[in-house]
Amino acid sequence: RGTEAFLACRHDGCVLAFRGTQPGSVRDWISDVRFLPVDGPGNGRVHRGFLAAWRLISQQVVNCVRECVGVTPIYLTGHSLGAALATLAAAELVDEGVEVEGLCTFGSPRVGDPIFSHFVSKYAGEVRRFVNCTEVVTRGPGVLYCHVGAPEYFDAGGRLIKDPPPLYITFDRLRARWRE
Repeated sequence: RGTEAFLACRHDGCVLAFRGTQPGSVRDWISDVRFLPVDGPGNGRVHRGFLAAWRLISQQVVNCVRECVGVTPIYLTGHSLGAALATLAAAELVDEGVEVEGLCTFGSPRVGDPIFSHFVSKYAGEVRRFVNCTEVVTRGPGVLYCHVGAPEYFDAGGRLIKDPPPLYITFDRLRARWRE
């Protein structure tokens, strides 16, 4: 129904990966723009559209993960909308008593309020959030929400910088736009 995830398990670990927004997918774009906050997993408030997209497959995903848990650690990942879904899934799995080893997102939008973000940062194992300097999605959906985890930022020169100051990011994005 528009939301897709892939769970791969081996003896030494499981990876749950979420697909990002597909170009031309009306359902994905509706999920992206329905940004008003609602109660979500982890005691915080989250983006309504992202939560609705997650709910389409949440029970199926939780059931599949439960089959793997106990045998291997689980890691979650995704890009763009998929990163938002992976973040929500991490919070819900923790709420369900599943030990999440790590969350690694690429180009993630802001998903929830500070309470939600703190919950995920504290309980979802190692959190890594990669950001490309020209990625617009990472700046949304605005001041209602905050990011989970410190940025690992690819600057205009292609260098990876861990947790750069906001002013560096602002000027670097201007430099990247100028080059384009």
